[in-house]
Amino acid sequence: MTGADICGSRGVIRRLNAVGAADVTSFAAKWPSDTFVELAARIGPEVTALDVERLMREEALRVNAIDAFARTALVRYLRQRIPAGWQRGEDWKFRHARAFGSWSAALGDRWREQKDAVWDAINGSMLVTPGWLPRDTTDPVIVAAFSKVSFD
Repeated sequence: MTGADICGSRGVIRRLNAVGAADVTSFAAKWPSDTFVELAARIGPEVTALDVERLMREEALRVNAIDAFARTALVRYLRQRIPAGWQRGEDWKFRHARAFGSWSAALGDRWREQKDAVWDAINGSMLVTPGWLPRDTTDPVIVAAFSKVSFD
């Protein structure tokens, strides 16, 4: 398979099928703590993190599972943007803002209130301690932050 074959959604899907995955969401579920960058690298060198994110969002919208996408995207962006953990490093406020901005952009223009509510819940959570980083979507902080919000 050449680089030209991989570019675009069809190429990514062909690459996923070649490694035994029906779609990008089921592929990503095997590595719940990988960032989108790490997932893209697992699929192939021509695949970008944006390709993976975009396909996962499209799949979620198609099957009415945007809530699940919102959760996994948040975990993946927290792990990518604040790898040292919550409130760690001298530029932690910038990294937090970047994580929120990346996650918010991944979801698109809809769900503004829901996105703000989730982020406010994380920031106000007594469960979040310096160094916290969610392992996956079952993390107690993530579960609590999404408990009163619906993206569907």
